[in-house]
Amino acid sequence: MIEQKINYIHNNPIEAGFVNNANEWRLSSANEESPIKIDEL
Repeated sequence: MIEQKINYIHNNPIEAGFVNNANEWRLSSANEESPIKIDEL
């Protein structure tokens, strides 16, 4: 269920039309250069 929520959060900027890929959003944990990180589950 946690992974489902993480995927939902990653896809929000895509669904809103701000970016084409989750890793393009500056404050996404999907972006390796983001200051936000997710610990391993």
